[in-house]
Order: sequence, then structure tokens, then C-alpha cells
Amino acid sequence: MIIIVPLLIISIFSYLVPIFWGIKNRFTLLWLYAVTGFTFDLLVTSLKRILHINYHWATNLFVLIEFILIAFLYKDKIYKQKLSFLILNGSICCFFIITTLYKSLNELNTFGYSIFLFSYILYGIFGLLTILKKQEIVFLEKSSFFWMNVAFILYASGDFLSILFTDYAHKNAPELFVFLWSISFKVFNILKNLLLAKALSCNSNDI
Repeated sequence: MIIIVPLLIISIFSYLVPIFWGIKNRFTLLWLYAVTGFTFDLLVTSLKRILHINYHWATNLFVLIEFILIAFLYKDKIYKQKLSFLILNGSICCFFIITTLYKSLNELNTFGYSIFLFSYILYGIFGLLTILKKQEIVFLEKSSFFWMNVAFILYASGDFLSILFTDYAHKNAPELFVFLWSISFKVFNILKNLLLAKALSCNSNDI
């Protein structure tokens, strides 16, 4: 499919949009998330398409770091106690690490990744509910936190189904597998980065 390579390039470099648009909020956790995503996308693509060596270990590492960064983005927003934050997210991280090592570090832990993505959906929903409950934000379009929630809900909702059916599609429907990984995943990644750029460019830095 001719569209795959251009879409891959756009997906990778879409991280530069929040990185540069959010330069005034540089070194915030959300900005560092964008930098981390860009770095790992370059790494994974280089391992896969240039060096032609196993890249799944890097993907597993990224999704774990991604979960930790997103969890900390919501730490002070939806958690009332630090202990509950540490227990819940620490348990999820341990589960991912154990299942990854049990399966193979050189294979993508799709089940663990799907749990992470489902967590992002819940975080985003609880984040929006927090906005409604506190009613401190007058103009939602000017709220960084609002756009961050929308970005993660959209990204995780799209990729959750893709990751969940990856193993099945890989074995039983190769064309569906190509669509899920080469098109669907990248489209949602691009949309997420554009929304994160909006979040980081807001004057109201409430993240």
C-alpha cells in the first residue's frame, strides 16, 4: 500500500507539533511525553526498517514508560491519596513487566498494552468528570487539561481495539493486520499529537 510509508513519516514527525507548539511549556510532563514518543518512534523505526533487527523490546519499553508518564499526569488530578496511586499503578506496571518477561521481551505484550490503553480511557473520562465536578474552568477550549483528556481518550479508544485484535488478525486476517498496524494506529497517533499540541499551546497551563 502506497500510503503506508508517507503515513509512517507523518506519524513519527507529528510529535514535533506538540514539541514546538508547546515550547513555552517545555519540560512539563506532557511536553516530555511528546519528546519521549518522538524518540522511541525514531528508535523503533530505525531498528525495524534500517537495521532489520528485533524492535519489540523497544516497543514494550516505550508502552511501559508511556503508562508511567500518563499516570503521573493524572496523579494530582484524580487521586486523593498517594498510596492508592502507587498501589494501583505499581500493580499494573508489575503485571505488564511479569507478563512481558513470561511471554518474551522480543514480542509485543499486546494484552498488557491493551490494559494500559483501557487505563488511558478511564483516566480521560475521570479527568473530564473532574472538570465538571470542580467547575473551575470557564472556557474549555482554553484548558490544557481538557484537551489532554480528549487526546488520550481518542488515542486509546482507537488503539485499544486495534491492539486487542492484533494477535487474531496476524494469524487469521493478514490484510486486517496490515490495516490495524500500518494505518489505523498511525492515524490515531497523529490525531493525539495534534490535540496534545493544542493542550500545550493553551495559555491556561492546568496540567
